Amino acid sequence: MFKTPRDVEVRFKNSLGAIGPLMCVADIAANELVSNNDNQQVTSLSRAYNHKNLNLEKVDLSVVSLYVNLAHVAYINSRAELFCDNSVEFIKEHTGNSNSYNIDSIDFLRKAVFQIHVRKYGIDKKVRKLDESIYLKYIGKEELTVIDYFRKMRNVEFHGGVQGASPVGQDENELIYKRFKHRLNPFHEIAVRDVILYSQAWQSAAKNICSNLVDIDNELLGKLLTRYSSYSNERKNNAIAQKLEHDYLQPRYVVNTLKDNGWVA
Repeated sequence: MFKTPRDVEVRFKNSLGAIGPLMCVADIAANELVSNNDNQQVTSLSRAYNHKNLNLEKVDLSVVSLYVNLAHVAYINSRAELFCDNSVEFIKEHTGNSNSYNIDSIDFLRKAVFQIHVRKYGIDKKVRKLDESIYLKYIGKEELTVIDYFRKMRNVEFHGGVQGASPVGQDENELIYKRFKHRLNPFHEIAVRDVILYSQAWQSAAKNICSNLVDIDNELLGKLLTRYSSYSNERKNNAIAQKLEHDYLQPRYVVNTLKDNGWVA
């Protein structure tokens, strides 16, 4: 199904990219509708779209955009869950480890990382949780902060609405800004740019996770050296570097270090 970690990452990235422009258009449409019409006008307009029993007399139209954005968050969550499932399926195939593991109750992202980590390293099945530092290593600090923020927002929404809920701390928000050039708004002020940030955080997290699906060890490097053994030294180095960056999503500095070491991990 998935030959390389990049295959998993690209499928997820494409699924989010397909909805991105439509998400922005929906936000524009919602804001235009509310800014140019009052409740009575929207009620009249609704008749043309077969919402004949829609009663907006007591509806606060100012929050329409908020709930459009929450719908987009739900879509991103659904794609993210599928990505997590695909990552676990990849690691099962790659390691040949299809054992069932009991795990303490955690969110679906950490659950996926748990499943990946214990299979990669053959950890005892009695282990039910991992240290938070391991999740950060796989996912990324700012990425996980953003993802956790929206997870908490969804939990708050399910229990009575988003009004008055608090954002992340100021220091965390500054780190997010340095990483993604946007600061998270409070829950009840979520705008389309916050949802775009959520998508960006998930795409970055997905790349980070996929880059950790396969250890770049001497066994893998040996196979690549054998594969390109007929190449000249320069062509061989370029081919291995491109393979590691493209298919295994390794950062340039990691690839350069391996090359300088003669392709020894």
